[in-house]
Amino acid sequence: MAKFYWCKQAMDWVDSPPVAARAVHIINDDCEIISQATGQPFTSKERYRADLRARGLVELGNDRIEPKPFKPTPCGDTLRRVAAQKGVQF
Repeated sequence: MAKFYWCKQAMDWVDSPPVAARAVHIINDDCEIISQATGQPFTSKERYRADLRARGLVELGNDRIEPKPFKPTPCGDTLRRVAAQKGVQF
């Protein structure tokens, strides 16, 4: 039994399935950004991000940033040494 598919272009039944057209997706680089660091206007996202990197800054999006877990530094030895120098007993 043959399978037929409806072709919207031909407005008729065809015996081969429709082939999806390939498309190129282009992300536009043009924009109007004013740097929060310097107040300088930029018309290109690439130049804006390069300027941020050159200044050691990071562009943040709306992604949630997970806080890093707190790891206390061991300072007991230092406290005991300082206390012994000051003559404090505990």
